[in-house]
Amino acid sequence: MIRNYLKIAWRNLVNQRVYSLLNLSGLSLGLTCVSIIALYLKNEVTFDGFHEKADRIYRLTNTTTNASGTEIKHRTGNTGAVQGPAFATSIPEIESVTRMMGVSFNVRQGNQGFFQNAHYVDSNFFQTFSLPLLEGTPRSALAGVNSVVLTEKGAKKYFGTTYALGQRLSLEINGKFEPFVVTGVAYNPRPNSSLQFEMLLPFNNYKDDQWLSQYLATFFVLRPGVSTANVEQKMAQTFAVLGREQVAKAAQERGYQEQRLFGLQPLADIHLTVSYGGGNELASPNSPMVLYLLGGIAIFILTIACINFVNLTIARSLRRAREVGVRKVIGGKRSQLIKQFLGESFLLSTLAFGLALVLAQLILPYVNAIVGQNLSLSYLFDTRLVLLYVGLLVITALLAGSYPAFVLSKFNPSRVLSGRVGLPGKNYLSQGLVVVQFALSVILIVATLAVFAQFDFLTTKELGYNPEHLVRIELPPQREGNDNFARLFRQKLASQPDVVSVTAKDRLDEYTSVRTADKELDVNYLRIDDNYLPTLGIKLAQGRNFSTAYASDTLDNALVNESFVREAGWKNPIGQRVFFPDRTNKAYRVVGVVRDYHFSSLHEAIRPQVFIGDSDLGFGEVWVRIRPGNSARTLTMLDHMYHEIVPQHYYHYQFMDTILAQQYELETRLRQIISWAAGLCLFISCLGLFGIATFSAERRTKEIGVRKVLGASTAEVATLLSRDLLWLLLPAILIAIPIAWLSLNNWLEMYPFHVNLSVWLFIGAACFTVFIALATVSFQSVKAALMNPVKSLRSE
Repeated sequence: MIRNYLKIAWRNLVNQRVYSLLNLSGLSLGLTCVSIIALYLKNEVTFDGFHEKADRIYRLTNTTTNASGTEIKHRTGNTGAVQGPAFATSIPEIESVTRMMGVSFNVRQGNQGFFQNAHYVDSNFFQTFSLPLLEGTPRSALAGVNSVVLTEKGAKKYFGTTYALGQRLSLEINGKFEPFVVTGVAYNPRPNSSLQFEMLLPFNNYKDDQWLSQYLATFFVLRPGVSTANVEQKMAQTFAVLGREQVAKAAQERGYQEQRLFGLQPLADIHLTVSYGGGNELASPNSPMVLYLLGGIAIFILTIACINFVNLTIARSLRRAREVGVRKVIGGKRSQLIKQFLGESFLLSTLAFGLALVLAQLILPYVNAIVGQNLSLSYLFDTRLVLLYVGLLVITALLAGSYPAFVLSKFNPSRVLSGRVGLPGKNYLSQGLVVVQFALSVILIVATLAVFAQFDFLTTKELGYNPEHLVRIELPPQREGNDNFARLFRQKLASQPDVVSVTAKDRLDEYTSVRTADKELDVNYLRIDDNYLPTLGIKLAQGRNFSTAYASDTLDNALVNESFVREAGWKNPIGQRVFFPDRTNKAYRVVGVVRDYHFSSLHEAIRPQVFIGDSDLGFGEVWVRIRPGNSARTLTMLDHMYHEIVPQHYYHYQFMDTILAQQYELETRLRQIISWAAGLCLFISCLGLFGIATFSAERRTKEIGVRKVLGASTAEVATLLSRDLLWLLLPAILIAIPIAWLSLNNWLEMYPFHVNLSVWLFIGAACFTVFIALATVSFQSVKAALMNPVKSLRSE
C-alpha cells in the first residue's frame, strides 16, 4: 500500500510539472538560505568552544568608573603585565595564568625584509589553549629567550615550507636586528578562534609593575567548580592592597580619582561581546545585532517559503476534488486519503530539503568569501541542528498537506462528481497567508533601502577633511630617530612633481584623561607636525597652527578641537592651559582651535581632541597627499625613496579611502545580506503568487470564455483576474510599514550620525512591491485572457 501511495504521489508530481517546480523552487531556496544562516550562527555561537579547558578559561577585564563608582568611563579586555601573575599568586582558585601582547616587527630573512604582526605570550600558552603544533612540543616551544613559533602560513611566508624547525630569522628590536630560532610550527588558527596569530615569542621575563596600565590580554584557568563572583571579590581585595600605593601616588601627582574594577569574562563570550573590544591581541568581536538580524531573516524566509508551499497546495487541491470523489465511490476510506495526501506532502518536502543541501554546498564558497570563515556542511551534522531540520520537515509537510488531507477527504462524493464543490467560505486562510507573505517582503525591501541610504550617508558625508589621494606610510617600528627619518623623507619628496604635501604624526591616536583649571576630560591626543592640518585639509576655527617659527610648539604648545572647547566650557580658549597627568602633570598652552572633524568613524560622536608637537613623542607615520592620475608611478617612487633611507625594511602603505572602507565593513556586510534576503523573499513570494494566479485562471477558464463571447476585451478579463490578488497587497503594505518604521528607527538610533527615514523610502518600497506583483500576476492573466473562447467553453 505504501509503495502504491508513493507511485501515485510521484505520478502527480510529474504530471503537474508547473506546480511541482514552483513548490520545489520556493521551498528549496528558502531552506538553502536557512541552512547557510544556521551554519553561520552555529559557527558564531561556538567560537572558541574547541579548547579543552574552554569552560574554565576566563579573560581578565578592566572597568574604569568615576570616583563614586556610579558611572562607567571606560571598559576594556586589556590589563597590564602585573595583574595576572599577582592575582594568580594571591588567589588559590586560579589554576594558571597566561598573557598575550600584540607587537610588530621588521623581520629580515636572507636579503628580504618583512613587516610582521606578532604576539608576546607566556611559555604555558600552548598548555592553556588547545592549539596543536605541527612541529615542536607545547612545553618547550616557548622556553628559550630567542625562540619564535610560526604558524603554517608564517613558515611558508619565510621559508617556503611548513617544516621550519631550527630555521633562523632576524627581528629588529630597539633598532638592532637580533637572531631568533624557530622552535615550533603551529597549525593555522581556526577561523572560529579569537586567537589569531602568525608569530609568537616568549615574554622574556617582561617586567612592568604598573597596576593602572592596560595594553595586553590576560587569561586565567580557574579550578573546577570555582565561583567567579568569589574570585572577582578576591581580585578587588588584592588590588586594594597591592595597588594602593600606586593609586595614592597617581591621585597626588595627577589628580587620579577613578576606580578600577577587575572582572572575569568567559572565553566563549569574548567573540560576541563588543563592549570590551578585541585589542591588538584578539580578533575583532562580532556584534550580536548581526546574529539577531540573520536569525530574523532566516525566520522571515522560512515563513515565506512555507506559506508559499501551503498556498500552492491549497490552490491546486480543488483540481483533485474529482479524484477524491471517484476514490470514495469505489470504496476508498478517508484515512487512506489522509495518508496519501500527507505522504505526497512529505515526499515533496523531502525532495526540497535534499535539493536545499545540494544548493547550500554549491554556494558555500561564495558565502565563506563574504563572511571570512571556513563554513562546512558538516557543521549541520549536530544533534540539535538535525532535530531542528527534522522538525522543520515534519511541520512544513503537515502544514502543506493538512488541507487536502483533512478537508478534501471529507467532501461528499455526489457533490464533488456533480461539480458543485468549492473552497469553504472565501478562502480566508489562503488570502491571509498571501498578506503575511508580502508584508514580510515589504519589511525587508524597506530595510534594504534604509541600509543602502545609511551606508551611502556614512561613506559620502563630509568628514571635515579631504581623504582623497592621501597615502599613509608606516615608519619602522621600535626605531629611534624617526623624527629625522620623517624630516629626511619630507625633504626628498618636496621636489617630486606628483607629491602635493607631506606630514608626520605618531603611530597611534592615544586616549587619556587631561585636566583644565576646573575640569577633567577624556580626550584623544596625538603628536603632529606643522604640516598636518594643511595636508589633510583640516580648518582652524581660532588662533594659529603649529609653525617652525615658534620653538615652543615642539615643547609645550597645543591645539584643541571645538568639542574640547565646548566640554571645557571655555569662552576664550587661546592661552588656556591643558594638564596631562600621565606626563607628570605637564602643562600645554593652547595656541589654536581646530574645527571638529571625524578623526574616528561615524559610529562615534566627535570627542575632545588635543594635538601636541612635543618632540618627546616620536613620529610613527608619514602621510603623503599625491596628485591624481599617476598613482601607480607615484607609489613606486615612494617605495624607492623609502628604501633609500631605510634599506631592507618592509614598506607598508594604505590609502585613506581603504582605511575608511574598513571602518564600515559591518554595514557593507549588512547591505549584502539584506539585499539578497529581500530579493529572495520577493522572488519566493512572486513564485507563490504566480502559482495561485495560474490555478485561479484554470479554475475560471469557462467564465473567461463566456465573458469573451459576450464582448469582454482582453484588458478587462486580465484586470478581472489580477484585481482580487493585487488587492491583497494593500493590507500587506499597511501592516509592513509601521513595523519597518519602528524597527529601522531603533536600528538607526545606534548611530550618532544617521539618515532620517523619508516617507519616499516607504512609498518606493510599496510601489516596487506592487510593480513586481503586478508583473507576475499580469503575465498569467493576459495569457488566460488571450485564450480562444471556443477552447475555454469546451474545458471541463
